[in-house]
Amino acid sequence: LKFHEFSRRANCAAADNLRMFWRKEFGRDFDNKITDMILRRMVSISWDKVATLKASSTFDPKEAPEGKVRTTRMRVIIAVLQNEGLIGKKPVDSIVNILNWVDSDGGLRVDLFKKNQHGGLREIYVLELHSRILQLFLEEISRAICDTIPMEMMMHASEKLRRPQEHIIRSARRPEKFKTNVCSSNDAKVWNQGHLVTKFIQFLVRALPTEFHGLIINGMKQWLNKRIKLPDGVYNLLFFKPETEFFGKEESTLSDAYRGLVEVPWMKMGANHMNIRSGMMQGILHYTSSAYHASVLMLRDNLFKSYMQKLGIKVLTTDLVSSDDSSRLTDTFSTSEQLAKRGLIFSRADHIAIAKFSTFFGIAMSPKSSIATSHVVEFNSEFYIRASLARPTYKWVVAAIGVIEIESLFERQELMYNLMVELLEGGSGFMQAHGTQLAQAFLHYKLLGAGINKLWATYSHKLTDIADPSLGFFLTDPPVACGLFGLNFSFWSLVLANEHLNCRLQNQIETGNLTSTTKGSLMNGVQIRYGNRARVLKILEDAESYYPGWQDVIESDPQVLYQHPSNKRDVLLRMLVKLTSPSVTASLSAGNAISRMISSSVYVITHKATSLGSAWFKLVENYQELNSKRYSLFQLLAMDVDRKPLTPENFQALFPLSKQYQQADDLIRKVSKFQHTHSNQRKRLRSHIAVFPVQSEVALSLEDVVRRIWFGQVLPVSDRVVRASWAHYKRLFPWLLEDPIDTLKSEDCPFDSQISLRNFVARQGLKSRFVHLTGAPVRTTESHDMILTAICNNQKPHVVLSLEGKSRDQHKIHSFDSMVANLAKILAYPWNNEEKLRRVSNELEFGQNIWDGGVVRPPPRLQRLSVIQDAIRYSRNPSKTLSDGQKIYDKISLMKGGSIGGWLRRQSRTDTGWSGSGVWFGKTGDTIIRLELQGGELLRMTVDDIESAKRDRNLIAKLISDMEVFVKPSSLTFSMSNWFWFGSNFSRERIGCPVFVGKQVFNEASEMPRFVTRVLDSSIRLYLDVGRMLNICSYNYQSEDFRWYATSPGRSADAVWENWSRKGFLSAVH
Repeated sequence: LKFHEFSRRANCAAADNLRMFWRKEFGRDFDNKITDMILRRMVSISWDKVATLKASSTFDPKEAPEGKVRTTRMRVIIAVLQNEGLIGKKPVDSIVNILNWVDSDGGLRVDLFKKNQHGGLREIYVLELHSRILQLFLEEISRAICDTIPMEMMMHASEKLRRPQEHIIRSARRPEKFKTNVCSSNDAKVWNQGHLVTKFIQFLVRALPTEFHGLIINGMKQWLNKRIKLPDGVYNLLFFKPETEFFGKEESTLSDAYRGLVEVPWMKMGANHMNIRSGMMQGILHYTSSAYHASVLMLRDNLFKSYMQKLGIKVLTTDLVSSDDSSRLTDTFSTSEQLAKRGLIFSRADHIAIAKFSTFFGIAMSPKSSIATSHVVEFNSEFYIRASLARPTYKWVVAAIGVIEIESLFERQELMYNLMVELLEGGSGFMQAHGTQLAQAFLHYKLLGAGINKLWATYSHKLTDIADPSLGFFLTDPPVACGLFGLNFSFWSLVLANEHLNCRLQNQIETGNLTSTTKGSLMNGVQIRYGNRARVLKILEDAESYYPGWQDVIESDPQVLYQHPSNKRDVLLRMLVKLTSPSVTASLSAGNAISRMISSSVYVITHKATSLGSAWFKLVENYQELNSKRYSLFQLLAMDVDRKPLTPENFQALFPLSKQYQQADDLIRKVSKFQHTHSNQRKRLRSHIAVFPVQSEVALSLEDVVRRIWFGQVLPVSDRVVRASWAHYKRLFPWLLEDPIDTLKSEDCPFDSQISLRNFVARQGLKSRFVHLTGAPVRTTESHDMILTAICNNQKPHVVLSLEGKSRDQHKIHSFDSMVANLAKILAYPWNNEEKLRRVSNELEFGQNIWDGGVVRPPPRLQRLSVIQDAIRYSRNPSKTLSDGQKIYDKISLMKGGSIGGWLRRQSRTDTGWSGSGVWFGKTGDTIIRLELQGGELLRMTVDDIESAKRDRNLIAKLISDMEVFVKPSSLTFSMSNWFWFGSNFSRERIGCPVFVGKQVFNEASEMPRFVTRVLDSSIRLYLDVGRMLNICSYNYQSEDFRWYATSPGRSADAVWENWSRKGFLSAVH
């Protein structure tokens, strides 16, 4: 086949194979499933998502300009504002008009600019607004396809490193004596130029339901008419100096075509653009090409497996694909050497044959491909050598030490810290990460004037005393765990150690000089102005012309910031809010950032180049006033503040993870006593480490609470839960009032606009911290604690930390992990259920208290375990009281958002939903309710009072949603009931589930509750005996719960259990 050619039959075979895969995955109704996935994605596209700060093409291909050309582009958000008529509808409702516009215009309008990257230049395509929206919808179709294909890595990025590792582990566990391995790391050449979108159209039309054929055919055919604008320099040369002689064949043909000396199909005389038919444009139909490539490889895999099955050879394959990049691992398993050799030959033949096979699909293999290697595979610059992962660490070193132009010095450190963590995840080890952080600190101080500004010595001496990161003090981590615990951990340590900084933070809170960073951190509002704000203000002024006074509208009606846009005004305001973000400056930064940053080192300390206030942009008309309040960093450093330390409430607001930080600090102090020793460990794996898993959280986020308190938005929880959460947040932030406008007017409020207040509210709440460490394995039998193992084993290659004569496990971070691990071992051990129940009960009764039932609560699994723990203690307590039982009821109600109850008859879970009949009975809010289900359908509802049920309808709707059941509109229409439930509401319209009103009794605390705990294999279940057994909740262990640690087991009556609990071995001697 020639370049751009492909086989129609092969193309259809790939599509048919994809449909066969969907049938196996989703059942016979797979077309409806795929349709639903695509429509959900399309409906989720909002104008807020479309209106980015990226460039949008403005060139007009219909008229060639006269004279010198200098291309100007606008931001997409401004282009959307200029096409205000589009905003009246949702993007999904406007796609027909958009497609008609592009089609009537003659195809795509494309602008090019050059981008410097490693290895040379790359062309970047800039589309006109309508073309951009069209390709966004087409790509959403392809994203939905990619989401269903496990080997496609653009939509499964988290699987990129796990799948090869899982393949190697599965192969190693196979019992066959003879095993072979063949790997390939392939790359397709000229991926952009080699495709013709007609094959994409044919493939998608063959694979997808007919509902999408019109959009696919009429949308993608526009890629056959790409009008690509000539670069300014080329056009100006052709226009002003048409006689210029070119020596290259392509350049000469272009010049002759422009002058009309030759006729070519891709350019007309005097045109300012070329008409290109082939190619799909790099990065524009990125997901479409990736879905196509993945489908081709799926077909190849099925053909290979079916052939090997005929030969009687067992095989295991794993593919990874991301647009033009792909990798394949093939293992065969045999009981004889002869069969193993045969399997190896056919495996290699499969890997070699892909070069010919792919040509039927218009895909050409690159010479850079590595075919039929043994135990070595590469994908996206990640190298697997047997079971070890090797990553190109050097590229993260280079990225970590770069000149970063950000106005806030603290945000600059946040970005530098994230780059250093990426280096750690890239395989550096803690020692190299620490050295890199010191290099970052050296660069940071150099850019502030170290060795350049004459006052640097005085400034640095004063900065050392005050240690304020917002004024330039650089935060560093402990060397033994550099990058592990986060920048805020170092800041927390500094605030505890430095009295000056502690008092300054309290003063900044009282004077309102704090601002929230884009990460949600509260910090002194010091901003260094580099001149980029003029570009931002130009965009703000343009936006002001489309919606005069829009910022005043937000200040007077802040509800638009907290709700989904419901009309054209809300859509416009939500788009314009983007322009106030501090990140806008960085996104609009010009290409001369390095020269500006280096030159600022001369004056930033001593000249008034710094402003004090919010990082979020104020009104345009206040910009001059903002300019008049400029300071030098030296002035800000010399300001006197009251010697009043941080209050406990303010300290908790600044550092919500302070308890976890204290545990980490204790660990570091102990580990610092360890010594570096040599290790022969060569294996390197990627480990997912939960550094600060959220052990507790408030029942509702601050954003949810203020939506209810400030704007009356209904939440699917009881008012008691809302009020308890609101009281908790008011203790942390006393300046919160019952109204957003009054809150902003409060003297103690640290914010000066509703936008910055909204940013703070949205980013509150505890967030788990995870680090994906690449290095020595962290799951070992030496220690109970993964964090300790990670620190000790990953200092640098072949160097570990150890403390002779002592167990590492003596230095673990104490948490609920120990109890959870012991429960997992008990439930997984081959005892009978009675013995498991006895040991589980003892573990929970005498273990650490998990949750006190307050508004600050642990994750859902630990909430359920806490209720079981309380029930066991209650049942074993001979002096229990009625109030003790009420406390457990309250905890269950809070855990379930205001509902307490359980299953009278349980259903069974299947791959496609629920099976059998089920009955749930309990109390939701103030309503006693009984739900009867069949399969996944709600058949009947009975409540004790319809008026109470109406008030609690949101709680009932959440309960039904959590059960994952549905209501058919036409079900039981002829019921004798007067009320029906449909669409999260009660109605007298005879549609939906019938609702009956009848007297029901739910003795919540009128008598001593009778809790019953049972163990069924690997599950702990709690029941409430109300004459019938209500299943309240259950707890199951997970594989992540196990923690093995080796200490001397000593003598034991049950040596098998001792070895299991300490090492995970089910044997008496190991």
